[in-house]
Amino acid sequence: MINSILLIAVTVCAIASYLMGRFGVERIKKNLHLIVLGFALFMLFIGVLNYQGAQYSKNFKCVPGYITDVKSTRRYVSKHFRTEYSCVIHYTFTDGKMYYTKQDGLVDKPNENLSKVWVSRDNEEVHMFSPKSSLSSSMYNFMLAGLLFLISIPLFILHKKKYPRLSADELEDASIIGMIMSFVGGIVAVLNINAVIGNFIRHESIEYFNLDIFVVGLLITVVSIIVVVYSKRKLKY
Repeated sequence: MINSILLIAVTVCAIASYLMGRFGVERIKKNLHLIVLGFALFMLFIGVLNYQGAQYSKNFKCVPGYITDVKSTRRYVSKHFRTEYSCVIHYTFTDGKMYYTKQDGLVDKPNENLSKVWVSRDNEEVHMFSPKSSLSSSMYNFMLAGLLFLISIPLFILHKKKYPRLSADELEDASIIGMIMSFVGGIVAVLNINAVIGNFIRHESIEYFNLDIFVVGLLITVVSIIVVVYSKRKLKY
């Protein structure tokens, strides 16, 4: 939990630093209500993912286990280096037999002192974290999202009083951002369309994660297109 909080704090600081350097402090102040609302929606999305993850794994079996061969690698992703971890999980399943599985691409360093893991009933998936920890994380995400949403309300009111009408520059910026976001959302939806629509047509199971990503990408695309159309119409008059 502490690592997740630190990761969120570092991410927020990095984004804030980038926005200040890219757009300037005054423009950030002017659009602070939208930034806070954006973070609220982001935390809400993360909360939904954690909650569904907890529901998905609630019937997993808790069995004795331990990890070995913890390794770390540095990867260059999105113009910065990121540390990823890998390990081998050894566990004794309900049939009394010993199994092992390798996990890689982990963001957090695995706990080398763990003594139990959670395994699906068909022995296909292994988690190092309990469903209760994912559920607790989702509750923190929801509370933080609610707090940020409440903070955004007075910020919206103050912005409306200070800027009763949108300027041409703001409408143009909204149009550009909307086009970018609709493009990004469209790509996200298309990348997950086979895992959602395809599996539905084939009567196969749909992963919660793919469904969430698909829905969010679709919503981003629709909302962004509405913003672009609204901004273009306002610019004409």
